[in-house]
Amino acid sequence: MNSPTVRPCGGRARAAAVIVLATLLALACGGNDGPAPKPPPQPSSSFSNSTPSASRESSAGSHRAVGEADSTGPTQTNTTGNAADAASNATVIGTEGCGRVAAADAKVDHSATRRIVVLGSSTAEGKNAKDPANAWVARYTKHVTAEFPNFVIENLAVGGFTTYRIQPTGYVPPARRPAPRQAHNITAALALAPDAIIVNLPSNDQSDSFTLAEQMDNYERVAQLAREAGALLWVTTTQPRNFDKPAQLQDLMDARDAIKARFSPHAIDFWTNIANADGTIHASYDSGDGVHLNDAGHGVLAQRVISCAIPQVILSSKPPTAVRD
Repeated sequence: MNSPTVRPCGGRARAAAVIVLATLLALACGGNDGPAPKPPPQPSSSFSNSTPSASRESSAGSHRAVGEADSTGPTQTNTTGNAADAASNATVIGTEGCGRVAAADAKVDHSATRRIVVLGSSTAEGKNAKDPANAWVARYTKHVTAEFPNFVIENLAVGGFTTYRIQPTGYVPPARRPAPRQAHNITAALALAPDAIIVNLPSNDQSDSFTLAEQMDNYERVAQLAREAGALLWVTTTQPRNFDKPAQLQDLMDARDAIKARFSPHAIDFWTNIANADGTIHASYDSGDGVHLNDAGHGVLAQRVISCAIPQVILSSKPPTAVRD
C-alpha cells in the first residue's frame, strides 16, 4: 500500500494516520490556511478623562521611580516608567502617569506662558525640609521652569490647613468647622487666572476627625469652581501619618481611596511606598515627628507630580489664560 501524499501548509490528509503529521506541518508553515491574526489594539497615549484601573498599593518603602533618587534616601529601583531625563531635562511621560498625554513632548510649545497654583498645608509649604530648596514644591518649580521657562508656579499653601480652609471666600462652614482663609483659598487661587491647580492636603482633616463625606464635599466644591473657571485640577492623595488611633489611620486610607476614585487620572499618589501597611510613615521618609516627610520624602513627592506631566497636559488640552503679575 502506497503512503498517502501530504500537502504541507494546509493540504488535506487522506488517511487518519497522518492527521497529526499534517497538523504539525501546517503549524510549521505559519498557518497559511487563513489570514494572520490582527495584533491587539494599542492603548492610546493621548490625554483622557477616563479612570484607569486602580494600581495595587504597596507597603514597602524600597522602590521609587527613576529620577526620585535623593542622596539622603535609600537605594531605590524604577517601578513607574516615568522619569526626568538628566541629559535633556525633558519629562519622559509613561502611559501610567496621571493626566496622560501624548509622549511626543517636542510637539508642545516650551516657550508658552502658563500658571500653576498650589493649595495645601504644611507639606506643600515645605515643613521639615532641611533645605527649603528640597521641599517638593520647590523641586517641582525648578523642574518645570527648566523645561518651560515662562511657566509660573504660585504656592499658596499654609501649615495646618484642612479642606475647609481652601473653600471659597464667603462660604459659611458648619458649626465647629474652620472658615476659609482668604488669600490662600480657591478664590485667591482663581484670582491668579491659573491654567492648573494642585491641591495637597495630607492629613489634617483626619487629625481633626472630619468625616470623609464632608472632606469629599469640600473637594467637590473646589473642583466645581476650578472647572467653571477653566482651570485644570489635580488632587494629591492623603499621606501616611503616625496616628495613635487605628480609626484615624483607617480614615487616611479611606480618604486616599476616595480621592483616587473621584479624581483619577488627575489624582496624584502621595501614599504608595511612602507608607507602611498600617498607614504610618515609612522610617526612610519620616522627618522625625511622625507627621512630616524628610528631604527624601519630599523628593518622592516632587517626582510623583513631575510624572503627571501637568505642563504638557495644559498645553495639549486647553487654550491659554491670561497670566497676571
